[in-house]
Amino acid sequence: MVSLTSVVSGLLLFAGLVSGHPASPIAVAVVKEQFKNALIVPSVIPQFDPNGLFYVNYTQTIAAPFDNGAQLSLENVTQPGYTVQLVIRGLAEGFVTQGSPYNDTNSRYTVIAFDASYPGANQTGEYNLHYLANNLQYVALHDNRITINSTDPPRVTYSPPLPPEGSGPHRYIWLVYKQQDGFQPPADPPAGTTSVELFNYTQYISQSGLGDPFAGTYFTVERGARSSDVAVAETSAVDSTTLPQYTPSASSVAPQSTGSSSSATRSVTFNENIGLTLLAGCVSTFIGTIILL
Repeated sequence: MVSLTSVVSGLLLFAGLVSGHPASPIAVAVVKEQFKNALIVPSVIPQFDPNGLFYVNYTQTIAAPFDNGAQLSLENVTQPGYTVQLVIRGLAEGFVTQGSPYNDTNSRYTVIAFDASYPGANQTGEYNLHYLANNLQYVALHDNRITINSTDPPRVTYSPPLPPEGSGPHRYIWLVYKQQDGFQPPADPPAGTTSVELFNYTQYISQSGLGDPFAGTYFTVERGARSSDVAVAETSAVDSTTLPQYTPSASSVAPQSTGSSSSATRSVTFNENIGLTLLAGCVSTFIGTIILL
């Protein structure tokens, strides 16, 4: 496992990222379709109906938050000393809808990251778990920033991607859930897990009562030349112009391909504590604390 100097898992639920604008309905709709076309829904996750855009940002090795489904090199996600930021841009309605994940001060959250292998892999429902944190909670509201934090370490500390050599493009999936009242984390995986372990996603969601994620993203990492016995299932691009949310004037989302987005170089750092910030339109970076740029 790669040793990271400071893992800042800052989850920022933004009404606007950089531009300060809410996530557009067409962009959210494209991500929903990408999860289907990448064979994540329903093969891995039974249902996914996001109400925001989730970005994973590896600072230092990638120049900007990359698109959902991006292909990243192993070097992008394993260099020591990087910082991982998690950012969510919510739909505008999320900040005014009572009880939504973006405005409920009593909410608590769970974040899960795991490796779902390559499209078409013969999975048994168990996946390599790379990160798990429960009970992220509301802290404060200031200048349109709702900060949610945990004083406890994550249940499973972050491990960067390291797919077996020649095993095809592994899909690394990050999901965010709003916990139900009375939530109790299942005993497995045990608190304090520090290495990648097999994880039964369906069983965990059922036992915990988490329901469906309200936001998520994935990227792919492939290591070495693909072995001849790895049969990667065909996936397809998402054409945003075919979606009901598309309008020529309102959409700037071009037809997108699942798992084939180019990315610059960027990196990640996780701290033992995860920070979740719901922002209504400002640019932030997590380096242990929030720094407004």
